[in-house]
Amino acid sequence: MDLIDKVGEMLHMSREEVEKNSEQIDENMTYFWQPGRGGLSLVTDKDGNYLGATSGVNPEKLFEEFRNGRRAGNLFNE
Repeated sequence: MDLIDKVGEMLHMSREEVEKNSEQIDENMTYFWQPGRGGLSLVTDKDGNYLGATSGVNPEKLFEEFRNGRRAGNLFNE
């Protein structure tokens, strides 16, 4: 399983949906989101470390927290 598959598993989305609803923020950070009201989002690094949030959290705040080292876990160790 690769990172896209793991994100899909966590967000309950198909691989195609995950690829469509993602954005590379910088060389080590990718943003994934569930479309629609009330969706969840994840920021991950290439190693699978992630931080998640609900739709009520501004993505910029999520990126800032991730850059500052905050993590919820690792997709490959759960």
